[in-house]
Formats: sequence, structure tokens, C-alpha cells
Amino acid sequence: MKLNFGGEVDFICLDRNTKYCLVDTMVLLPLSYGDMDVTRDVRRGLNGATLVILTKVAGEASYKYKEIECIGETYYGDFISHLSNQLKSAKIAFQFAWFGDEMLNFWNAMVNEKTHMNLSGVDYALLCAAMKRPDMDVLTDDRGLEGSINQERGAKGIGRIRQGAINYNKRRNAVVWRIRLLLAAHISKNAHIKWHDLGRRTVFLVENKAVISVNHSKKAGVQVDLKPWIHNKMRRESVQRQVAANIGDLFHKWRPSKKAAVNGKRWYQRQRYGDVAP
Repeated sequence: MKLNFGGEVDFICLDRNTKYCLVDTMVLLPLSYGDMDVTRDVRRGLNGATLVILTKVAGEASYKYKEIECIGETYYGDFISHLSNQLKSAKIAFQFAWFGDEMLNFWNAMVNEKTHMNLSGVDYALLCAAMKRPDMDVLTDDRGLEGSINQERGAKGIGRIRQGAINYNKRRNAVVWRIRLLLAAHISKNAHIKWHDLGRRTVFLVENKAVISVNHSKKAGVQVDLKPWIHNKMRRESVQRQVAANIGDLFHKWRPSKKAAVNGKRWYQRQRYGDVAP
């Protein structure tokens, strides 16, 4: 089968006979980094469909990519080129789509009505696209967006909501619970542990204080950096090394259950930049 690596087209002009799947920013962003958990989940979720990337979604992902990379300038076109290369390498068919006048008017009306208060402007773009094409699947782990799409589509909703970052989140959630176990002597049982996604690194925090940073870039493999909080609590270097090795080993070797990945209970995570594991 020949894969379609498309340029930009008017969303309204997308072929009615082609199977398409929309994607939200927080699935697209780790996909742009080549994260294998997201790549596997996306390929399974697409099930042969072509990924539709709205330019509004790509624009938001480009801005967040710039924030994460801490670079002064990144042009939209540079990010699109980078993203396209990642998708081609993963053998994921894709098509960029922009809103012409018809869709822009529809989007503006929906945003002004503010019927769904939990949605951002980009979320509304995905909602409008899903309403206009109820046959399209949508890759998102955002419960708010999922609920709005299902509500607006109603019985017309042929397309399904598919998860694209479930195992990406589960891997980090496993580390959260391991941190809770390893630091049990130093934190309260109800301590709030969360993580921040920084593209090639994930920083884990206890009560908003950074404790561990995991570098999972392809070149670096998996490297664990212990923050001053850990050094102050665990003064023995041998204990610090054990903590780092334990976390690094878990992050690297964690694998999803094949059965759970397909048939398991749905696992949710709020999907916003900087949001955290529960």
C-alpha cells in the first residue's frame, strides 16, 4: 500500500472515500519527538487511516515545541518539516488540512457561543472538524474534548475516539508510583507527585519540588538526574545511585500489557501541556 505524505489542503476538500483520523496537540507533540509509546499507540489507533493534522493543531504544537526546546525562534515551516520527517520515518500516512472560509466561520461561531467552556480555541477546531466529518476517528486522550465531540456528534458519530498517548502516560505514571515507594520514608503518604513533559526529558516533582529528571532522548538512552532535594534527603551516595538506577531501569524496561493495550480498561489522563499524572 502506498502511503500518502500530503501537503496542505482545505479541510472541506478532503476525499470522502478516504479513511481519516484527526489528532490533538498532546498526541502530536510527543509523536514529533519520535516517542515509541505514542508512535505504537498512534499506528494501532489509525488502523490504516490517514492522520489529519489541522494547521491550527500543528501551529499550537510548533509553539509548544519552541517552549520545550527553549529556542528563541522556530518557524512553523521548520517544525512542519521536522514533524513530516518523523511521520515518514514511522511510516504513518498524514495530510495537513487548513480551514477555508466555511470552516473558519463555523469555528468562529462555535468559539463565540462558548457552549463548551472546557475547550481551548484549538480544541474547538478539532470539535468543528469532527462535527463536519462525523465519519472521522479522533486521536485524543483528553476527556473534555472527547465528551464534547460525542455530545455534538450524537447518533451521527460514526467515527470513534481513539487514544494516542495511553502508554506514554502509563510509563510515567509507573515512575510516579515507584518514586512514592522509594521516597516513602521522606514524604507523606498523601504527597502530591506529578510530572512535567519536557520533550526529551520528563521531570518528576513532589509537592511542586523537582526531585528527579529522566532524560529519554534517543542519543542519551535513559539517564537519571537526581535533584538537590534527593541529595539533601538521601545523603549516602550508594543510596542515591540505587534510586537513580531503579528509576532508570523501570523507565527503560517498562512495557505495556498487550492484552490491556487492546482490551483493557480505559485509562485517562488530562492532556494539557504541563499537566500531571494523578
